[in-house]
Amino acid sequence: MASHATSFDLGNDNNPIQISKGLQHSWANSPLKKRPKKRKYDFRYIEIGAGPAIWQTSHEPLMENERNAIHFFVEYGDMLKPLSYVAGINFNPAFIQEGYLLEPNYYFFNLKYSPSRKWYNWPIWMNVYGLLGASYWQASLTNTNFGNAGSVELVTETDSGFGFMTGAGVSFEFFNFSLITQFTYELGVGQYEAGAFLPQDVHTGSAQINIMLSYRFFLSGLQWKCPTYK
Repeated sequence: MASHATSFDLGNDNNPIQISKGLQHSWANSPLKKRPKKRKYDFRYIEIGAGPAIWQTSHEPLMENERNAIHFFVEYGDMLKPLSYVAGINFNPAFIQEGYLLEPNYYFFNLKYSPSRKWYNWPIWMNVYGLLGASYWQASLTNTNFGNAGSVELVTETDSGFGFMTGAGVSFEFFNFSLITQFTYELGVGQYEAGAFLPQDVHTGSAQINIMLSYRFFLSGLQWKCPTYK
């Protein structure tokens, strides 16, 4: 049976180039042709979480706990990398001593390191981490007995400054949700008169144990796959 090849000319009238349709089909399926790269999973995420302090103590020795803190954070990271970035606020705590009420708020930025993301035999639903970073605190000291004593001290004094924050924790992850237990340690020192004639140092920081619930938003959409494999 005679084969029929269809061809067409390229080039000018003096130099025609003939390419058969069979050759075109072979080139289209050739491994030399550049193919689009397959899309890899994107494990970058933004995580948002909050929760109360179930235990806390002031760094000011005689201060007693009056109201527990609430810890709120936003985290940016990549499930394939142990280092992530955390910012947020620790607010609402209150401590009292002899009628003086201390109410500090901490705005923080931390580096978070999760070594368990590199442990191959570690369960993927549990993450162990440490925190280290800087903070900016604002705190008020109120004399709640002011109306009962004839004195010239201020009803409320305020101060602010830069501090230090560190901590460690463990999170239990289920799909995009996480249940977090975290130890938080905040440092800061303010200047208050507190009934004295000259300003004196008052420790505005505290140590806390926070229980938080968070949700992780993946930048490529909802997914929960083992990050060991791309």
